[in-house]
Amino acid sequence: MRRYKTFALTLFWLALSTPSAFAHYPFMSFFNLSRGEDNVWRLNAVLAQASVSTTLSQLQTEHSGARFTREEQEKELTKYLLDTVKLKVDGVDIALTPTVVNLGDHETRVIFELKNAPRDFRRVDASIRSFSDDANHHNILTLFQEGGRSKVVLSSRNNYSSQLNALEKLAEGS
Repeated sequence: MRRYKTFALTLFWLALSTPSAFAHYPFMSFFNLSRGEDNVWRLNAVLAQASVSTTLSQLQTEHSGARFTREEQEKELTKYLLDTVKLKVDGVDIALTPTVVNLGDHETRVIFELKNAPRDFRRVDASIRSFSDDANHHNILTLFQEGGRSKVVLSSRNNYSSQLNALEKLAEGS
């Protein structure tokens, strides 16, 4: 029994620590917040294609039912994410600017630059309601920093909103 529990916990940990391997899982989306070598903060969204397809189908129905071109799909998905992803850094609303949209067969990646994010900060307030029409959906937000990472699961249990505290090393400006 103990061996089974250890095995199950190991599998669970692997599922949460390797988002790209499980990106096709329709009930999970991964949002990774990190600062690049150019000191620009970016939000990299790795989305399960099943969730993206369902959302795009719903948006098509709302727009006269005509089938979207690939360019329209990218535009509609970006607009949807901008409407459902809200970040505040130390109490300041952050403007997201899309830079990359890559629709894939198993996963979709969308990258946003955080235009007005400070280099160092103490707290991120996140509301990521993307794909929340499905009560089983979970959005996993990870803040990557020099000293490590912080992670929070956003789901219906916390109304898809939570707070991440920056690691002390980054918060001190080191």
